[in-house]
Order: sequence, then structure tokens, then C-alpha cells
Amino acid sequence: MAYLFPPVVAVFALGLFWKRTTGTAAFAGLVLGHTVAIVTFCLTHFVEPNPIPIHFLHLAIIFFVVTLLLTMGVSYVTAPPTPDQVREHTWSPRFFDHGLPNLTKIPFYKDYRVQSAVVLALLGLIYIVHW
Repeated sequence: MAYLFPPVVAVFALGLFWKRTTGTAAFAGLVLGHTVAIVTFCLTHFVEPNPIPIHFLHLAIIFFVVTLLLTMGVSYVTAPPTPDQVREHTWSPRFFDHGLPNLTKIPFYKDYRVQSAVVLALLGLIYIVHW
């Protein structure tokens, strides 16, 4: 999993939060990021002695950063998407404020922001307890 998911997460995060990301860059980032991950996997598992003595979790961070940089680089050399193409697919603060008037009419425990904060607090507590 540490070899396959970092490129996907990097491309997803860029596509969600950066309006300059293009479809071509996303595809190139996935292909190149997975190629780097597969080559590294083969080198670390099938070549003796191990030419890359790095723990696989550290490699996951490297794959994430490499894919992020590759996707950003390809995005800069390709034509940017039009504002209409990214308006509904890229996160914006207006999405947060969109349902705000309706949230004042519901109890606090039905507010998705309160629920999100509770989930994050519980995850943090679990993380601290099992440190």
C-alpha cells in the first residue's frame, strides 16, 4: 500500500485544492509516480543487497513528494484549465459557506462541522493513547 497510494493521494490533493492542475498533469503524475514506485519496489525486494536501504514508510513520503512535483511541473507546461472547468471541482471557501444559513436552524449535533471536529478529536485521542 505504501507504494501504490502516495501517487494517487498526491494527484487527488492537487486536483482538489489547486486550480492549476490539469487532466494531462494528473495522468502524467499517476503514471510517472507509479513507475517510480514500481521500480523502487522491484529494486528493494528483488535485488541483493538492497540498493535502497530506506524504510518503506519513508519511501511513501518520497513517492508522494515526487508525484506532487511531477504533477505540478506538467501542470505548468500545459495550458491551464478554464475557470468554468475547475469552479465546481476545486475546493473553495464558498463551499463551506454555502449551507451556512441552513446550519443555524439545526441542532449543533447535526452540524457537519461539529461532527468533523469530534471525529478529529477522537482520532487524535486514539493516536495519543497508542503512541
